[in-house]
Amino acid sequence: MGAFSANTFTTNKEFTHCYKDISEDELANQVNTILVSKGYSLISGTNTHGVYERGNRVMRILFGAFIKYFKCHVNTKTNGDNETQVTLTTATSGMSGGLVGMSQVKNEILGLSEAFKTL
Repeated sequence: MGAFSANTFTTNKEFTHCYKDISEDELANQVNTILVSKGYSLISGTNTHGVYERGNRVMRILFGAFIKYFKCHVNTKTNGDNETQVTLTTATSGMSGGLVGMSQVKNEILGLSEAFKTL
């Protein structure tokens, strides 16, 4: 079983975590499990390089921050030294929810970053 080893990059829009002793496919499956448990669905690509979405974009535009919507790109890859990394990048800015929406996107990224540290 792999274990979280380091956070190598974090901003309000993306993060990269590294894991030891886990294959790319295993990590991608665990990431998929976490995202699905949080209400996301894979809308394009594969577990290793895909786009996940939660919520309804049209409703978010109509009703702003009252409706949750988040879309992100997830990429996993294997580095040297038996290390695998996952990068999650947001594909939404939150602007359709105004300042509250932008804050929601930031908090979502931080929450997912913490959840991925438990892998």
